[in-house]
Amino acid sequence: GGRGSAGGAAQGGGPSRAHRRLPEQRTVSGQLWRLVALALALIIPLLLIQALALQRAASRAEALADIRTLWGGPQVVSGPFLLVPVRGPDGGEAPPIVMLPGSLDMDAELAARREQRGVFGLPVYTARLAFLFTLDPGGAERALAPGEEALWERALLGLALTEPRTLRGRVRLETPAGRAPFEPGSGIPGVAGIHARIGDPRGLSGEWSFGLDLGGSEELRLAPAARVTRVEMTGDWPHAEFAGHFRPERAEVSDRGFLARWTIPALAQGVPEAGRGAEVIGALEAGAFGVSLAEPVDPYRAASRVVKFGLLLIAITFAVLFVAGRMATRVPGLAQFAIVGAAQCAFFLLLLSLAEQIGLGPAYLIAAAATIALVTVYAWRGLGLGRYAAWLGLAMAALYGAMYLLMVSEAGGLLVAAVFAFTALAAVAWGSTLRGRNFDRRATSP
Repeated sequence: GGRGSAGGAAQGGGPSRAHRRLPEQRTVSGQLWRLVALALALIIPLLLIQALALQRAASRAEALADIRTLWGGPQVVSGPFLLVPVRGPDGGEAPPIVMLPGSLDMDAELAARREQRGVFGLPVYTARLAFLFTLDPGGAERALAPGEEALWERALLGLALTEPRTLRGRVRLETPAGRAPFEPGSGIPGVAGIHARIGDPRGLSGEWSFGLDLGGSEELRLAPAARVTRVEMTGDWPHAEFAGHFRPERAEVSDRGFLARWTIPALAQGVPEAGRGAEVIGALEAGAFGVSLAEPVDPYRAASRVVKFGLLLIAITFAVLFVAGRMATRVPGLAQFAIVGAAQCAFFLLLLSLAEQIGLGPAYLIAAAATIALVTVYAWRGLGLGRYAAWLGLAMAALYGAMYLLMVSEAGGLLVAAVFAFTALAAVAWGSTLRGRNFDRRATSP
């Protein structure tokens, strides 16, 4: 009877195992909600860091604008072209005839370097351009309307330039009849450039040539301006990229510089041999091609992109640290999580400051390694997680590796973030169930 009574008391009066797990479940739920609140609170320093990145980006834009004022911006060279003034039927001036060369060979040699303004810099160059071409003005008359007259004695040879003010030294045209100096203005209203007075070219045969030195920054493009255009471009910039409407038929880029060659027939250009006014120059510029002095990823833009995913970085780190603490039966308190979150925020600040000095790649490596080492050692010595601290460090290394891909790959950044977030959360979920029975056993032990 006594045994039955004791058994009844155990069944009726004593707490069941399910009821004894409720306090543990409530404790875990409370911890998780506090971690969510802490992660959301860390949005504030993340926003401040992003604002700092935008401020530094604005300072960089001002410094680069100052450099472009001195060196010029990206340059587009269109021409040379024969320019023949036209008298209209009423005796007034009509839009001039713009006649393209029969053949054109251009050589461009760039001497590039990085111009600095404090910690900010921009690639600039001095380009030495050489032009060798032939003129066949016979087809110019086809561009005249009835009643119009071509004024051949006032013919010019023009060259359109984005910023003629960056020309270095004098420019002289070598014609079959002698030399002719270039003067300011392309000869077409509203189009910047230079021109030379050549008179009536119809009786001249042979090759024409001239050379010039031109300053600029970031990019140089040349417009195909002949029935057959051949271009060779060389330079000493090791990060060159080829841009524009036509891709080079041969391109080499190495640590010593670059080399590129183009051969472009008139059929590929889509520009008539003879036209009228500024429309021809606009069509030429639309087909311009050349070299871009590319730099590594803009550190401010890249850092700003990564900071946008800072909350994801902090949340996944918190989840991994929580599971590691549970597995080691030493779950950190809210203050310890706050220290780890502050280290994550300091990572972005360290990345931004180092990138200004040593470049984005090395800065990311140093900032990530320092943060991972700090959190891992803190988890091992400060939180007493033992071998699970190493597990935390490996998870953070994988997380920061994915964040680097997100930073340098703008096109696939969102995909990288989504795939890694899903994979990381799946790993955390699997880790939390791996020793779930041990959690229950510890929580229910008398």
